[in-house]
Amino acid sequence: ESDEEEEEEEEEQTKNTNIAGSSSSRSGRTNSNAVEEYDEPLSLSPITDMGVTLGVMVLCNKLDLTNTKIIRIARFVFIAYVIIVQLFLIYVRYQAHNINDRTPITIQNP
Repeated sequence: ESDEEEEEEEEEQTKNTNIAGSSSSRSGRTNSNAVEEYDEPLSLSPITDMGVTLGVMVLCNKLDLTNTKIIRIARFVFIAYVIIVQLFLIYVRYQAHNINDRTPITIQNP
């Protein structure tokens, strides 16, 4: 029975430290003993980049790029793409401002 009680106490302590750690990082307070890790930035693989490039090249070869209707549609699609990206960036900045996480980020070179 004592082993089970010790395990339950350890689980409660772990839960309490997890809760305390998450609240301190959200509020902007830092604990000098705690080490926080950050996710690696996401990037496309070179194969994906090459596949997109080749796909666009094949699509351009199949389309008549002198047709004014196709050119107009491509322009509108590009403008819509730029607007959507800008709206997404505004949303991300707004969310980052609301979170207001002032945890210092340290980067160490290998």
